[in-house]
Parts: sequence; C-alpha cells; structure tokens
Amino acid sequence: MPVASATHRALDTELDWPFFDQSYGVASEDRPAIQPMTEAASTLFGQTHVSVNPIERHPMLLPQQHWLTPTREGPDWVQEFNNTTNGFQIDQGRVSTFLRSCFKHQGNESVIFVEMRESSYELPFQVFLRYWPCFLLGNDEGPFLLHPVSGMFAQFGPNGSLAFGTKSLQNAA
Repeated sequence: MPVASATHRALDTELDWPFFDQSYGVASEDRPAIQPMTEAASTLFGQTHVSVNPIERHPMLLPQQHWLTPTREGPDWVQEFNNTTNGFQIDQGRVSTFLRSCFKHQGNESVIFVEMRESSYELPFQVFLRYWPCFLLGNDEGPFLLHPVSGMFAQFGPNGSLAFGTKSLQNAA
C-alpha cells in the first residue's frame, strides 16, 4: 500500500470501501494505482481546474454555463452497472468502449475522478476503465473523470446518463 504524501493519502478500507469489496473484485495489485487525493490537494485541484467559486463545490452545484457542458452522449451506465455480474469484463463493456473512444491519450496517463471539490482520486486511465463501477458506488450525483492536460472529461449523471466533452482552455476555472 502506498505511503501517504502531501497530495495523496493511502486507500482506507472504510473511506474507500468499494475498492476492497469482494463483489467488485479490485485486484490487490491494482489498488496502489488508485490514489485518493488529500482533502487539501483535492480542494486545490478543484479550485484550479473546476471552479474558483466556493459555492460550486459539488458537480450538481455547477451552473448551466459552466465549462462542464458535454458534447457527446454515451451509453446508460446504470443499466450496464446493474447488468454486471462476476466474470463480466467491465473494461470491454459499452461504458469502457465509449470512454476509450472519447479519451484520446495513452492508457497509463493519469486522470482525476472528481466526486466533489474535497474528494478526488488520481489514477491511470486504464485502471479506471477496469473498475469504473467502484467509483460510482460512493457517489453517483454527477461525478466526472477529467484528463487535466487535454481538458477531456466524462460526466456520470445520477439517472445513468454518461456524456463526454472537452474543457475549453478559455473557460478556466
């Protein structure tokens, strides 16, 4: 298990329980790649990359004109989540296929899964593709996956909507 740092904390069996739940099968060798950001680092990331407005700390609180405006619709993630059974290759499903077709970068590049300003995870894109349902167990109210370098993002809506877009460089936080 990785040692906590100024920007990341170690995975915690209570706080990060989906990654330890046997039903979702996160391989122990993949857990070190899932790095929860410390609250301070996540807050700084949110202020820098999402919104400087302190009221807009949760994706559901972002205004309609915010840069988080998708341009491409994806499959219903809730339907795929509910149909997932042990043995199903989640990284080969419709959600992962959609994400792979949208994010145009190498699989080992880091992406950030943002639940809210104070809670984010950094991990390689390929690891997210393998375990995306685990991230949505903790929060399904508009979290999004962001590749900060390119501005590409995917947002997961509470009703199963999945959408992709690219953050305009002019629309900084």
